[in-house]
Amino acid sequence: MAFLITPRVLGHEGNGMMFMESLLALLLFVGLQQTLDECLHSADTAGRNDPVGAERRLQECLEQYPENITPYLRLCALYQKEAKFAELYEVALKGLKRFPDERRFYLAVGVQAGREGRCSQAVDVLSAGYERWPEDPGFRKYLVDAYQCRGMHRLDKGDNGEAVKDFTRLLELDPNNISALLNLGRAQHNMQRSSDALKTFDRIAALDPYTPLIHFHRGVALYSLGLFDESIETLNRQIAILPTHAKSHYFRGLAHYYKGAWQEALEDLTIAVEGLPHSSDAVFRLGRCMEHFGRFKEAEDAFIRSSRLNPGDVRPVYALGYLMARSGRNDEAEKFLNRAIELYEKKISRHPAGMSFQSIKP
Repeated sequence: MAFLITPRVLGHEGNGMMFMESLLALLLFVGLQQTLDECLHSADTAGRNDPVGAERRLQECLEQYPENITPYLRLCALYQKEAKFAELYEVALKGLKRFPDERRFYLAVGVQAGREGRCSQAVDVLSAGYERWPEDPGFRKYLVDAYQCRGMHRLDKGDNGEAVKDFTRLLELDPNNISALLNLGRAQHNMQRSSDALKTFDRIAALDPYTPLIHFHRGVALYSLGLFDESIETLNRQIAILPTHAKSHYFRGLAHYYKGAWQEALEDLTIAVEGLPHSSDAVFRLGRCMEHFGRFKEAEDAFIRSSRLNPGDVRPVYALGYLMARSGRNDEAEKFLNRAIELYEKKISRHPAGMSFQSIKP
């Protein structure tokens, strides 16, 4: 743009005053721009040998010219180079509030929030960026990570319904994400949506049949649906790969237990208890197997141990009362049976099979 000065403009008092004001504004703008450029240049010069000095100078530039985006971007770049992520987050957050049309601030704030475990903030910021710039692959990538982060936190807290929502949204962005599918299936299992869990695990097996523990997860889902033969067959594959996997022995033992295959159940549950010494259900089921084979003292010990591990569970308390009544220890039996009635009346709820899942890290 060129500025023309004509005799007519200069000769008119009003127009002359307007011209002088415009000229002063232009000179002021140029002066400020030169001053900002000088500030940034001095920061660049310092940065060659003195990163601390460059940081200090860029902070001064930002404070002096808060309406200019350049100091924010330069300072963010410096913090990223120096791996000073907390400082990067603070500057990017200020930049995001002042310059909401700059996509790099969305990425910086969202990624750092995810790194620090503020998963919901990461989802919110990156979702906003993704809606505005869906063509940018960075938003999709880091939004997947943010949903994974929040979904796993929710799954670990037992908030399974919300975890399912997060993993479902993640899979809309990345349909073949094995980790998300695995955690989705685990959350569905926790919600007793066994048919959905089995479909999810079948999908994983079709995508990657070598996914670690996929046979275990499918076996658990089949067990929960009462398909004991299919569960045993699937868990056989997992145990062939990982013979000491206690949870696979536990669920295979339960499947044998409900089929009345007592010897097989006893063998599996013995291994399960060794690997899961704090599982009250595994200990209780092992006690029932021992009781079936007339090993009453071992069964009694198992029921006592199970009750101590989970004082709210009515089953081992009732089993102790019944076992003592059979052996003529009526006073002790009455005490345990009355306690069992008290627990039953409290309607203690319990997860099927006594086990729920937490997240599996990708």
